Amino acid sequence: MKAQYRLAATVSVLALCSHPALAQDQGSGSSTEAANVGQIETVIVTATRTRENELNVPVAITAFSQNDLDQKNIQTANDLQNFVPSLDVLTIATAPDSFTIRGIGPTGNLTGGGPGGGPGVVAYLAEAPTNAGGPGVFFDLESLQVLKGPQGTLFGRNTTGGAVLMEPVRPSNEFGGYADAILGDFGRMQYEAAVNVPVLDWLSFRVAGMTDDQTGYTRDIVTNIDYNDRHSRSFRLGVLAKPFEGFENYLVAQYVYYNQHGAGYVLVAADPNVEPALMPYLALQQVRGPSRVSYDYPEVQKSRALDVVDNASWEVVPDLLTIKNVFSYSHYQNNGGIDADASPLAVADLTGADPGGWSDDRATFTEDFHLQGHGLHDGLTWQAGAYFEYTHNPGPQTYNIDFLASLGYLVHQDRKDDKARSRAYYGQATLDLGALSPAFEGINLTAGYRYTWDYVYEGVSSSGTIPGVITGLCVTGPAPLASFLPNCFQANSSNSSGASWTLGVDYHTSDRTMLYMRASQGYKSGGFNASVPTNNVYYAYKPEKALDVELGVKSEFEVAGMPARVDLDAFHTDYNDVQRSVYATVLGLPLQITSNAASATIQGIELAATVIPIDPVTLSVTYSSNDAHYNRYITPIGQDFTDHPFEYTPKHKVSVDARYKLPFDSSWGELTLGGTVSYQSKMVVADDVEPFDTISGYMLANLRLDWTRGDWGASVFVTNVGNKTYRILSNPTYISSGLVSTVYGEPRMVGIELHRNF
Repeated sequence: MKAQYRLAATVSVLALCSHPALAQDQGSGSSTEAANVGQIETVIVTATRTRENELNVPVAITAFSQNDLDQKNIQTANDLQNFVPSLDVLTIATAPDSFTIRGIGPTGNLTGGGPGGGPGVVAYLAEAPTNAGGPGVFFDLESLQVLKGPQGTLFGRNTTGGAVLMEPVRPSNEFGGYADAILGDFGRMQYEAAVNVPVLDWLSFRVAGMTDDQTGYTRDIVTNIDYNDRHSRSFRLGVLAKPFEGFENYLVAQYVYYNQHGAGYVLVAADPNVEPALMPYLALQQVRGPSRVSYDYPEVQKSRALDVVDNASWEVVPDLLTIKNVFSYSHYQNNGGIDADASPLAVADLTGADPGGWSDDRATFTEDFHLQGHGLHDGLTWQAGAYFEYTHNPGPQTYNIDFLASLGYLVHQDRKDDKARSRAYYGQATLDLGALSPAFEGINLTAGYRYTWDYVYEGVSSSGTIPGVITGLCVTGPAPLASFLPNCFQANSSNSSGASWTLGVDYHTSDRTMLYMRASQGYKSGGFNASVPTNNVYYAYKPEKALDVELGVKSEFEVAGMPARVDLDAFHTDYNDVQRSVYATVLGLPLQITSNAASATIQGIELAATVIPIDPVTLSVTYSSNDAHYNRYITPIGQDFTDHPFEYTPKHKVSVDARYKLPFDSSWGELTLGGTVSYQSKMVVADDVEPFDTISGYMLANLRLDWTRGDWGASVFVTNVGNKTYRILSNPTYISSGLVSTVYGEPRMVGIELHRNF
């Protein structure tokens, strides 16, 4: 780790030394410097709950404008992970997209354990939590920001790993909009449009929508159903009102609907000692290859998500005190079913909800009231507020599972009732020491603290049937407890609380260079294991914490007349009371539970750099190196996984983007050729040693040719140029279920795009 800090310090010194004239000329307002550096697009971010230039925010951020997303063909969260250092994404039919940053991701009920825990990285829409994460979401955005490391002082409660912020384009007082169409391989048809309408001087609205359809690239040879398909409908409405000076209210409503066949799982391994019946089907699958499968259960992925966010701001005392209130309501419904064994046998079929129902039905209310203020002639900025969140299921939730065992089929049905409540108080302040003494000009100190109280409840009823043998078998809890539960129903709850904080110092050597050091702690709620008796030692699990120390530099400068930008950070994270899904012996039976079984250390470096070597060429690179390892990982039944590689943390991630403005008659428009190459090293996806527990490293290349002339634009693009076969998801259950299935990424895709502004 010392070497990584030395690297950060070295780059900081180089950044300072590379443009001494820039630091000296700030007062003269050198137009040449401003024009050259201005060629590199600047993204405005909201990482501190205020709008700022990304280069002035002392947090590790990867930010994209909508133009960036389009040029890199980022349509989904899986696309996004190829261009963000330290980010990985888990996408399955039975849950929303899950983000992992620097090895910290979902736990608890999101990973097969007990209620509680939750995501380590939370997605936000207009400053409010959301379950939607694309496709059908990354459109008409002002910015998409990935914040790395604990962010729990200002954002929500479970931000131990980071946050993903989506800021839609806000309505303006000018009429305009755009229309966009994409046609491509596998029947791809994507249509997108937005219109901005000013109604009055103080009132305007913006409407945007997208439809996205694409045939899947994995097909069932018996039913001809295609998997890994896309069928989504998205709608977004923004209303901006400024009825009087100093007050504005931004209301945004977003609706996203999916009706797809889900992920195409491919059987890649089977244990002949556990599931011998699978062996012939494994041999057939190996002959077919990854694009053809044969299932007994037709998978389904159907979901809808409604988000309504009201963001009000009133500048009570100009330049001194502002009152802000962010209220949100979201309703997420999902019915996801998968053939996890990927065979014609019902070995592990997760068949989803009862007909016409939902396996996941969650309504969430959040209220975030806070004050923002300034003092000491703008030398002091501060925020303080209170946050409340309540989640419940307004409708029934059911889930069915079919297993094939030696006795025949076991049909397992769950009915769940979920509730969760979180409340917090927080504050954060930044002091510019230059307001106290000119000797400290450019040095800022930041301190923030948040304390959160969480409550989680779950009632569950699970029953099983072995046809011809037994019906109404209660399987909610472990025997003999399950035999005595009335109607198989069991309800429990738990409480937890914890602190999040941040301390930092940043030094602005000029308007375009900042050095910073930041220490922060993130908190994630604890929970309980519903299948464990309340008096058992394994019933409850504690919150987990991540303590992160980060050193970074952000700088815009010139090297031999070439505009350049560097964003580099080195970090060290102590990850304690890590929640893991493991096995424990309860009342003589092995049960899968969530337990604070581990502690870990994660450290690394992250780099984003852009340079314009000559006027028509722009080169960009992102890179991350992560060294993650367990300090202790011992399960309740004595399994020692301490030496096992840390999950979902590739050692290296890199992307290179090049754009060349071709020599072209300007009267005919502008022609730009772009290409991106991304690489991710191997990544472990299982917490024990088994076949296919590691996703091999892979490299992807994309090409794009853009033509623009005035308000018109057209593009031709190719993704995965080399038609690389690579895995993006795994179901590593070789030890528990005797099989492993996996999902492969998109093959080569060719398409055209037409665009018109108006």
